[in-house]
Amino acid sequence: MRNIAISGTGVFTPEESITNAELVKSYNEYAKKFNEINKDKIDANEIDFLESSNEEFIFNASGIEKRYVVNKSGILDPDIMHPIIRKRTNDEPSILAEMSIKASRIAKKKNIDLYHF
Repeated sequence: MRNIAISGTGVFTPEESITNAELVKSYNEYAKKFNEINKDKIDANEIDFLESSNEEFIFNASGIEKRYVVNKSGILDPDIMHPIIRKRTNDEPSILAEMSIKASRIAKKKNIDLYHF
């Protein structure tokens, strides 16, 4: 029987980040538009009114001040509110596989081969 071990690890962190202030601004624009578009349904109690948010609420609920993201512009666009990641063919690595490859290259550059504790 062969012994299998993880002999090294790497970490990939996206280059772009979003602060709570940026997130609040974008979300509040989205909520305002949503409430305007859906006013009749909200008034008829068919759907809920979206409350605005604030930086303090996000920090208190999550402890997060900023998050690293892929495709900041898509996430902060009130008309999109999610990353825009191009569709890949079956012959291309997925976005998560691509991140793993980048993490392994970072580990290799740092000459991380094996840690013993």
